[in-house]
Amino acid sequence: MENDKAILESLVPILRLEGYAVTAVETGHKALQKCRLHPFDLALVNLRLSDMDGMDLIAIMHREKPGMVLVIFTGLPEEVAVHAMERGARGFLLKPADPGEILAMIERQLG
Repeated sequence: MENDKAILESLVPILRLEGYAVTAVETGHKALQKCRLHPFDLALVNLRLSDMDGMDLIAIMHREKPGMVLVIFTGLPEEVAVHAMERGARGFLLKPADPGEILAMIERQLG
């Protein structure tokens, strides 16, 4: 989930080239809708979403899909990401993160 189209447009092709099946959404409500319909192994979650609080989204997703790995992808201070981990996220990446960092995090989490 990422509300910045430029980030989505650059990150999705990279992940697909690495062999990941990717579903990209720009809002929290769309993310919940997709997660309720399809199983996902991992979600990259931006905490600043246009339609809902990212912390609430993390808590809901963790409660409804406890087996799905949640990784925070945010430009907010590190303390905020740590708080999200207390609500169910398993890792975090601070923006800006280069594709190598993102891929390494995904591999570690799914490893």
